[in-house]
Amino acid sequence: MAIKNNKVSNQSSPVPVPTLRQQAEALVLQEKPTASMDILDDLSPEAIRNMLHELCVHQIELEMQNEELRQAQLLIGDARARYFDLYDLAPVGYCTLDEQGLILEANLKAATLLGVDRHMLTRQPLAHFIFKADQDIFYLHRKQLSQTGEPQSCELRMVKHDGTQIWAQLAEASAQETENKGFCRIVLSDITERKKNEVELDQHRHHLEQLVFSRTAELAKAKEAAETANRAKSTFLTNISHEIRTPMTAIISLTYLLRRSKLIPEQAEKLSKIDTAAHHLLAIINNILDISKIEAGKLELENTDFQLTDILDNVRLIIDESARNKGLLPIQIDNGTVPLWLRGDPMRLRQALLNYAGNAVKFTDKGLITLRSKLLEENGDELLVRFEVIDTGIGISPENIPRLFQPFEQLSTSSTDKYGGTGLGLAITRRLVELMGGEVGVNSTPNIGSTFWFTTRLQRGQGIMPNVSRIMNPGEAEAQLRLNHEGARLLLAEDNNINREIIVALLRSAGMVVESAADGLEVIKKTQINSYDLILMDMQMPNMDGIDATLAIRALSGWESIPIIALTANAFAESRRTCTEVGMNDFITKPIDPEILYTTLLKWLPQKMKNTFKGINIKHTKALAKLIPSKTATDLTVANTQEKSNEIALAYMAKIPGLNMPYCQSILGGNAERYLELLALFIDLHANDMILVATSLDNGNYKESKHLVHSLKGSAATLGLDHLAKIVTHLEARLEASEYKTVKNDDIHLEMNAINLELMAISSALPSTPTPANNAHSEQVTLRIALKKLNTLLAESDTAAIPLFDNYSESLRSTLGLAYEELARQIKDFEFEKAHKTLQTLLHQNTDT
Repeated sequence: MAIKNNKVSNQSSPVPVPTLRQQAEALVLQEKPTASMDILDDLSPEAIRNMLHELCVHQIELEMQNEELRQAQLLIGDARARYFDLYDLAPVGYCTLDEQGLILEANLKAATLLGVDRHMLTRQPLAHFIFKADQDIFYLHRKQLSQTGEPQSCELRMVKHDGTQIWAQLAEASAQETENKGFCRIVLSDITERKKNEVELDQHRHHLEQLVFSRTAELAKAKEAAETANRAKSTFLTNISHEIRTPMTAIISLTYLLRRSKLIPEQAEKLSKIDTAAHHLLAIINNILDISKIEAGKLELENTDFQLTDILDNVRLIIDESARNKGLLPIQIDNGTVPLWLRGDPMRLRQALLNYAGNAVKFTDKGLITLRSKLLEENGDELLVRFEVIDTGIGISPENIPRLFQPFEQLSTSSTDKYGGTGLGLAITRRLVELMGGEVGVNSTPNIGSTFWFTTRLQRGQGIMPNVSRIMNPGEAEAQLRLNHEGARLLLAEDNNINREIIVALLRSAGMVVESAADGLEVIKKTQINSYDLILMDMQMPNMDGIDATLAIRALSGWESIPIIALTANAFAESRRTCTEVGMNDFITKPIDPEILYTTLLKWLPQKMKNTFKGINIKHTKALAKLIPSKTATDLTVANTQEKSNEIALAYMAKIPGLNMPYCQSILGGNAERYLELLALFIDLHANDMILVATSLDNGNYKESKHLVHSLKGSAATLGLDHLAKIVTHLEARLEASEYKTVKNDDIHLEMNAINLELMAISSALPSTPTPANNAHSEQVTLRIALKKLNTLLAESDTAAIPLFDNYSESLRSTLGLAYEELARQIKDFEFEKAHKTLQTLLHQNTDT
């Protein structure tokens, strides 16, 4: 029975292969099983039919199995064909190696890659095609494959049949279908192009590195050149600043001196214009230098304690005159809830406010200007404060606001022509505020006004009030001193002549017997030969200051418990601590308040003293007769004349700007005429101080400039010149807080100019002719101080000696006589050492005579 399969019959078949049945029949015929055939004779027809049926079924089953096997063979043949197609046409080369490394099988790609026919590869060692220098790499990976069984991969050079060299990536794996571990399969990939690209990339990378190195070297040279240029610019600006400021200082100072003399209105007007133009030029120079220092990163901020009211009052003081001249209302100040004492950089804070306030005055023709501060944030001692300058000026249009705070930026040329300026003020303010951790901004409406603001991060500061409070009624302390301590012997150490005269007068008016010394060395000499009930010790004196003098006095026998009271202009805790550490008992702040002075003396003078003035044990009676004024002159005419003179003097005092009248009336026992004499002496002594300060700074004599400013501050405070004393205090703080190399005249021009203006105003308010009785004395004192300064400057070879000598040339000529010409020649020829010896000889001769 035949089974036909249409699907199979339609296919082409190979040569017919004997079926299983045919093969079985052949076997039967060969074996001729006759015995078995005989069995059929014993079977019934039914059994035979069943047997035939079974045979038919088996036959069909066998034929079906046979067909399945044939189909499987066809599929296997197709798969094998596809396998060989993939194997031969693969993009990579395949090889099978035996354990000796001979090629058993290779595909067409492998043959092409190696440049040889495929049949020629069989039984060839693969190592034969590997570059000799790289064969060790191949054997090493073969060994690792054999030991670990893990696939291996490497890159090596291979040589084609024609000798061409290529780069190949060789991947090896064990042959899984064999138990012989020596057999493996190899995959070869041509990576010649990739290697070429890598070489080119590597060359390109090296080239780039060389370019970067070269460019870096060029940039380093450029940076060095830029830094050199920047240093040269800074040096140039410094030098040109000194070169410009030297004649500018002369112009301003000489203008100031000329304006003090008698002038016709036309001359005074021209001098005023010269002064205004000179200060304007100085402001431009200072702004340019400031922005240069900021850009160079050389501007360092201070971190000191200061009073907010001092900053705001100082700004108001500086712009007040300009505002009044424009007819503006009085400048308003609103401190808000900001703490009184702050810690930060007061100088730069004031500069930022002045830039705003100066612009406010410049661009405001009517209305008022307000300085306001607000506390925005508070975190312990850390504060965020906002400062505002509000004006009712011309305002700024919205489109112009983004252009503000840029260097050299002016909103229009017309505003420059009308209002002037360089466009640096706001830019400097922005940079200063950023250094102080804040921001700047403006809110403005055209024709309504503007609010320029900035924020800054500050800290809470620490201040201290004077150490002695008024616990008595006015006059009570002086009365008790007279009652209980009249005749007490006091030693006053004070180098400032004006301070010394006023303090001596105050002490003598309370019945004290007073001796004075000008420096610490003189104090020690006096304490070694005399006894005193109390010493008033100035902290800053030439030759030896109050600190060293106190230490030396405490080391003397018998001086361990004598009260020593410090006189100082510094009321901070550090000064109090220093006084205590060196053995001082207390301190009194300058300017001297008579009530505080008397109360402090009551506190420290011995409670039970002999009234040495009235008793029989009076020592130094001749000195007392000179020091204590007589009270027996009661002539009515003299009294009336004195009263009239006081009335005239008080009228002059009322004209002096910034004068604390109640304080001035309390000193010198109300002797207004004597006060004017001291004030005239003060002007004679200090009129040229700012010239000397500027010259000292230009010549690097920082110590002398500090001494001049400190002396001026003490004298102004003692005489009740509150406005002047406040400005000088700011100047002294600037000098104290700055290092020597960073202090330049351009940093302190505002204070110096304001001081000159105050001195000029005070001089103008004084009587034109000094009091005849004390004129000669004042001139002698002035000349003595001038000679002392000249002696110091010559000893230090300071060129400031030249203008000082010229300023007092007439007085020195009449005093020195023939020796004047020789001294003048030596100073003019810069022979300072010889000039110092000459002056020393003259001073010594003068002392001996």
